[in-house]
Amino acid sequence: MSMKKSMGVMDRLLLLNVCPKEGNIVNMRTVKKMLDDIGFSDEEQRDWKIITRPNGQVTWDNKVAKDKEVSFSDVAVTILKSEIKKLDEQKKISVQLIGVLLDKFPELLPEEKPNEESKNE
Repeated sequence: MSMKKSMGVMDRLLLLNVCPKEGNIVNMRTVKKMLDDIGFSDEEQRDWKIITRPNGQVTWDNKVAKDKEVSFSDVAVTILKSEIKKLDEQKKISVQLIGVLLDKFPELLPEEKPNEESKNE
């Protein structure tokens, strides 16, 4: 199930962090293409004043930043689903990430199962 999405700066930053850092050669070629597509060009960084602060915080000029249309292959979607499932199992889904996933990428979310706390209520 390939897909095309319009992504803002925050969407792109969050999804860049979901991509796996290592894996097999075939998957990592797909990941590299995804990183290239999601990442920011020199022009975008300059024009949008994208800056990474010493504390790791990324800032940009919202007034000039534009959404970018990004295509994801079937393999890329499968890789992202797998990484999101791992983050979910490790309970490492941030509020910012869930917002982007619910808004832009609901098809990447794992099926919800009731957690143990809600069963005991």
